[in-house]
Amino acid sequence: MNRDPDPYRIYMVVRNDLNMTAGKMSAQASHGALDTYLAAQELRPETIPLYKTGHGIKVCLKAKNEYQLEKAQALAIEAGIPCALITDLGYTVFEGQPTVTVLGLGPAKRSEINHIVKRFQLME
Repeated sequence: MNRDPDPYRIYMVVRNDLNMTAGKMSAQASHGALDTYLAAQELRPETIPLYKTGHGIKVCLKAKNEYQLEKAQALAIEAGIPCALITDLGYTVFEGQPTVTVLGLGPAKRSEINHIVKRFQLME
């Protein structure tokens, strides 16, 4: 079987400064993955079957703050990479305030997105 050495991936960049519970963080990261996948269906539909045949790799990274997410989003838009900035409405946490929590990116090859994601560390 010939494997692509640079398969398509979806990245979820999660704000690390919000001290979300594991459950809340997982839910927000899921929103990021799903919404960027849906954005890719419109922006770059040719990547969807390539992402699926590449075993649907997902990578969860951490950002220091909202500014880092917004900066990464601007770079993704400039590069034509599908992205989705997730804002939690604050119904259960964040004292009722809408709060930006996650940036979903991709599907994209590491070679085309590394200039954006290299500044983030893997989520532990």
